[in-house]
Amino acid sequence: DISQHYFGSGWFGSVTAINMLANIFLIVYPFGTVAAVYTVKYFRPRNALIFAGALTSLGSLLRLLATAFKDSLGDGGTYGLIFLGQALGAFAQPYFTNFAPALSGIWFAADERDISTSVGAMCSPLGNAFGQLIPPFLVSQSQDANGTFPPPVY
Repeated sequence: DISQHYFGSGWFGSVTAINMLANIFLIVYPFGTVAAVYTVKYFRPRNALIFAGALTSLGSLLRLLATAFKDSLGDGGTYGLIFLGQALGAFAQPYFTNFAPALSGIWFAADERDISTSVGAMCSPLGNAFGQLIPPFLVSQSQDANGTFPPPVY
């Protein structure tokens, strides 16, 4: 509801448009996985992670700029930049979520790989759990000029 109110009553504030900001991760993930496997194999793991970190940072920067310049970009421009930032983050995500087995194969002996892969694979869900718990403490719903919260838009 907050996102729909943020983008207004047009298409960019529709349920479909807001859901696409999350669904882009499911759409782009397979392409990022193929790219991650290729870059880890041919450009070394360190370089692959630097590339993924740069993509994630660029995606975050685009989302920040989109919200900072919302008035001059308008709803469509803001949504477009946020969507592009989401897509870059979605493309980089498989580099991190699928990296545990590659790292285990490189650094650990055969009898240690099961444990190291399990520990590495558990970092992503734990990070997601913290990522779901922390934002409600940092973000609140804005009030309109009358001091009341806008009604939900369905």
